[in-house]
Amino acid sequence: MDWMRNLPRAAVEAVTAETRGEIVRWAGRPSPSGSFLRTTPIWLMGVPWTALIGGIFGVLVASCVATITSPPAGRIIQSWEIAMMALALLFAGAFLVIGFGLLGAPFWVWWKSRRTVFVLTDKRLLRIFHGHSREVVSFDPATFVSLHRRGGDRGPGTLTIVTGYAKDSDGDTVTSSELIVGIQNVAQAERLIRGMMRVDRGATSFGK
Repeated sequence: MDWMRNLPRAAVEAVTAETRGEIVRWAGRPSPSGSFLRTTPIWLMGVPWTALIGGIFGVLVASCVATITSPPAGRIIQSWEIAMMALALLFAGAFLVIGFGLLGAPFWVWWKSRRTVFVLTDKRLLRIFHGHSREVVSFDPATFVSLHRRGGDRGPGTLTIVTGYAKDSDGDTVTSSELIVGIQNVAQAERLIRGMMRVDRGATSFGK
C-alpha cells in the first residue's frame, strides 16, 4: 500500500488498528518543523514575559527570605504577614508557570506533530496521535464547509479544513477548523477530501 511507505512503523500500526473494515485512500503526517515555526510567535512572547515575571519572582523570594530570617530588631513577624508573602509568591509563581508554558509550546507542538498522522478512508477523516496512549479524532468529510490549500499540485503544502461555524457568548461567529501543516501530496489529499464533501459545499486552493 502506497500510504505506508512514508509512515514510520508505529504510525502504520496505529492506522491499521483504527481503520479495520475501511479502505485507506490517503495518509500523511504534518511537518514537525512547520508546526514548530507556526508557534514561534508564542515562544517570542514568552521570552520577555518569563524574564519579567522571573525577575519579580526572584525579588519576592529574596525579600521573603530576608524578612523571615533577618527581621528588623525588636520586630516580630506576624502570621498574616507570612500569609501575604506566601500569597504573593503563589500569585507570581502562577504567572511564571504560564511563561514556561509559552516557552515550551513550540517544542510540545513539534513533539506531538512527530506522533500525529492524518488518515482519509472511504468513510471519514481521522487524526491519530500515537504516543504512550492513542488519541483518535474522527471527522465526517460530508459536513466540511470548505477547504483552503497552500501548495502546488505536487509536493508538500498546508491544508486548512473549515469544519463549521458557531456563535460565542458575545454572539460573534467563530470558525472551527482543522489545520494540516506541511503534508506531502497536499493536492491529492485536497482532491480526495473534496470528493467526499456534499455537492453544495465548496473548496478553494491557493498555489505557492
